[in-house]
Parts: sequence; structure tokens; C-alpha cells
Amino acid sequence: MPRVQVKNSNATAHPREFALLHQLGRTDAIESEKLLEASKTYGDSLAVKSLVEGSDAMEFDAFAKAFAKPSQSASVEGPDGNCLGWAARDTSGELAPYKFSRRELQ
Repeated sequence: MPRVQVKNSNATAHPREFALLHQLGRTDAIESEKLLEASKTYGDSLAVKSLVEGSDAMEFDAFAKAFAKPSQSASVEGPDGNCLGWAARDTSGELAPYKFSRRELQ
């Protein structure tokens, strides 16, 4: 079972990944199967697999890099609009950014 070493100074630089770490396991030891399953949704599966294989520890910076995802707000599909929201585009349940227009307030 790989142990993810968390340093508070690094956690402030990666709040999303820090929250994910604590969601996966309330302790500093997380099962490798749990990490690999979470990487399918939240990170890079190949990067996480390379960190987990043959290792019983990893630094938080490596964990954060493997679970970092680029911002999706730059690739917004849909009509031009004055608001940005999130919507599911199929039955998978994955949310994607979506622009829409709200009516003007009088």
C-alpha cells in the first residue's frame, strides 16, 4: 500500500489535489487500487500507475502532478453567452463547461 507523504506547504499550492487526497483516505496511507481507480476520473492513469508500482511512498508534489487536470474553461462548447455553467452532455454523468445567456434584468 503506497504512502503519500503530505507537507502542508505543498498543500496550499495544490488545494484541489489536497482535498482529493483526503477524500480518498483519511490517513496518510492509501491503497494502491483506490489511487488507480480515482486516477481514471481525476488524473492521469499512466502517471499514477508509474508512481504506485514498486514504491511504498510518494511525495505530495508527485501526487499533485499526477492528479492535476488542465482547466476546462478554455474549451467551452455551446452558444455564445454571458454565463458559464456545467452540464452533462451524455449519460456518463461527466460535467463539461457550457456557456449560456441569461436575460437582462430591468
